[in-house]
Amino acid sequence: CTDSMTFIVTVDATGIIKGKPDNSILIFPNPASNELQLSRNFSSVCNITITDKIGRVLFLRSWKDIKATIDISTYAEGVYIIMISNDDFSEYYKFTKVE
Repeated sequence: CTDSMTFIVTVDATGIIKGKPDNSILIFPNPASNELQLSRNFSSVCNITITDKIGRVLFLRSWKDIKATIDISTYAEGVYIIMISNDDFSEYYKFTKVE
């Protein structure tokens, strides 16, 4: 089993080259009250980490499937950060928990 990955390379004004995999990750609904749905267009194993506004890790799980559901019903109202990462990339997303 093999995976292929496309990289988008951006050179900013400082001349620094930034490579980013051409991955698509959807997180919905946002805002959410009970569950978050995650979906992606690639199959490599990733980690999902959710942290609160002061950086406490509330959720950490390996993500192997194309879709995932996360129960956030016990989280307090507020803004949270989801990091999706593997050896090749890290992407950060915000979501808002509402009652």
